[in-house]
Amino acid sequence: MKLSQSFLVAFRDEIQKIWGTKITTQRDCIDLAAAILLKTNSKVGSHTLRRLFGIVEWNGEFRKTTLDALARYAGESSSNDLIRRIQDQENLVEILVKLQVEKVDIDEYFIKQSLDEGVTMEDVMMAAHMILIRLEQGDHDRVIRMLQTLKKLDEKRTHYYSISSVFAHYVAPKFHQVKDESFINRLITETPYLNLVLSFYAPIMDLGGDFGRHVRKMVELSNEDEHQAYGHSLLASHALTEGDHITAKQHLHSINRDRDYFSILQGRIDVLFYLTNKNTSSIVSHCRPSPGEEIFYFKAGIPMLVLLEKEDEVQELFEHFDFFSDSSLHWLQQSSQNQIHIAQAWLFARQNQVEKARAIIEQYESTIWPSDYKPISDKMIQLTRSEMNEL
Repeated sequence: MKLSQSFLVAFRDEIQKIWGTKITTQRDCIDLAAAILLKTNSKVGSHTLRRLFGIVEWNGEFRKTTLDALARYAGESSSNDLIRRIQDQENLVEILVKLQVEKVDIDEYFIKQSLDEGVTMEDVMMAAHMILIRLEQGDHDRVIRMLQTLKKLDEKRTHYYSISSVFAHYVAPKFHQVKDESFINRLITETPYLNLVLSFYAPIMDLGGDFGRHVRKMVELSNEDEHQAYGHSLLASHALTEGDHITAKQHLHSINRDRDYFSILQGRIDVLFYLTNKNTSSIVSHCRPSPGEEIFYFKAGIPMLVLLEKEDEVQELFEHFDFFSDSSLHWLQQSSQNQIHIAQAWLFARQNQVEKARAIIEQYESTIWPSDYKPISDKMIQLTRSEMNEL
């Protein structure tokens, strides 16, 4: 079996990696032959090794059994496997050179290749880091292309909910600062930005600012029911906190209610329709979370009720639903449950049960929150302190 010059050099490199140093003398070859015999139980003569390492001239032809023994010493099962690995490495070099010649960026290539092999937290966060670098450099075209490589994550974003959430929490604050309308338009229309960033990171206290700018663009540009429901429900929430019931109703009437939405969104919509419909007497009769989904279903609704000082409604929800029996929650669910605890403290404070309220507030004042949860959590704690006359 004859090796080309490039494969001959590659074989030498693989053997020397295991041996730990360059093979340059007859003594080296004798010692290496003994090591190969010990490791593989196969005999390769020192004279053959002198030919392999160019100590004596040779035409590059070796027995298949000899090359198999050398490959096993290098950690492969056969010479064919070692040759295949060497070819893969050479192909990768060729690909990278071609990418540069064709002006396709290597970071885009590696993100796509990594995610094609399987979605992992490590690969997604490496992609997030690269995307933020390009965003800070102002390289909008490359940011667009890199977001497009996340198609596989987008297609299974609910399956990879935790990974998608961490990705969004990492990149969203920087994306929300983008004010260039043409770039925002491209993010919305050309990439999975809405699904992977805007929908997973919602700092609702910023609806009058940077986050709100992107939400309004989403409502303007996307025709998907879920995007419209998400955007209009957020804008309706903002309108209600500003005391503008007419605008809130206008936003809610833009939502297609003939379909079901994911738990957090459905809960927000149902609570908002209750708040804007004076003919509905009971919030419980208006809200129907699926069993086991109560915490996420009321994630947006209960803080909204506290901000609007709806004491009777909060009381009714606590009487009807058990929000605290489940302790096996991941961090985001736990954060939602913690906010519900703060709402309970606010209710205690309204009912002059000050010691109960204080015990809960002191427990959560030092809590580390997801960054989009923190502003509204701080506001709820402030309202509770105010009810206790401690501000």
